[in-house]
Amino acid sequence: MKTTETCDRCCLLQTECWRLAQRLADLEQRLAHLAEDLDLTRWVAKRLAQTVGARALAHIVDPDPDPEDEEPAAEASA
Repeated sequence: MKTTETCDRCCLLQTECWRLAQRLADLEQRLAHLAEDLDLTRWVAKRLAQTVGARALAHIVDPDPDPEDEEPAAEASA
């Protein structure tokens, strides 16, 4: 009887491991699609910012801008 219980547990564990492996593969695939969508969204936002010339959109494209890329205030107002 004890051997049967052990075999049943092993079968349950194998089934659960297979199910979890399938779920992991599904989540990895979804994550890859989300990463592609994020890249595309950033590309669109960057092109929109270039087209419109709106600095207000810059934080979407580059949330941590490099201070060297900024125009000095005197030049910007001139």
